[in-house]
Amino acid sequence: MEQRQLKARVSRFGARSINWLRTTSPWIRVPLAVLLIVVGIIVPFIGIWMMLAGLVLVAQDVPFLRRPLARLEAWIAAWHAR
Repeated sequence: MEQRQLKARVSRFGARSINWLRTTSPWIRVPLAVLLIVVGIIVPFIGIWMMLAGLVLVAQDVPFLRRPLARLEAWIAAWHAR
């Protein structure tokens, strides 16, 4: 999903948060991503979206994760459309 499509689907606050996270330093993004992933594992009833958000955030700085996460996002979108 492209950035503008994502922004169209989220609230104004969500769009501003996405912009801030995309433009901020990796020194902020990576620890935040690790925190989301760890909390997602520890708290299973809200964990799936937190783990996915953490993986997407870390993919900003780890290029080899971009393609698998794009495939995962496409699969989730197709599953959700059904």
